[in-house]
Amino acid sequence: MLKSAELKDKPIATDYLGVDLVAVTGTFYTDPNDARFRLSLNTAENMREQDIPYIVVDSSPEEHAEWVAKEHKERGATVVHAEVGGIATQRIQGAVYAANHGAEKVLSSEPEKTLMPFFSEEISRGLDSYDVLVIGRTLKRLRIVCLQYNNVLNA
Repeated sequence: MLKSAELKDKPIATDYLGVDLVAVTGTFYTDPNDARFRLSLNTAENMREQDIPYIVVDSSPEEHAEWVAKEHKERGATVVHAEVGGIATQRIQGAVYAANHGAEKVLSSEPEKTLMPFFSEEISRGLDSYDVLVIGRTLKRLRIVCLQYNNVLNA
């Protein structure tokens, strides 16, 4: 189990208290010229432009982690070192970090999804009624599928 994935009874900080939505993602990069890395920076810029706090949980190798963090931080992201690599565990770590810092609504998305910040209002409203939303796309329109009504889950 992730040490940092322990959800506290009460937030340990209030960084995100009262914020409509906090976004989290997981990253792993070894090449600053990688197209996926450039897209992740665009996502960070878009999150900042939309005033959405953005937590990047990075599992890049040690020799690359510094520039990955620097570039994301320059675009307003909070960068946390991943305890365990892998997108699922990184997203869990990011969501728990956000919740422990006062977030009530968390969006977990791929770092290359540059337009997600522009759907933040719809996502936040959806999370008023549902715990889990899956955002999909058809050929004609974006769909938000509600999977689970509000529940209190004790882990």
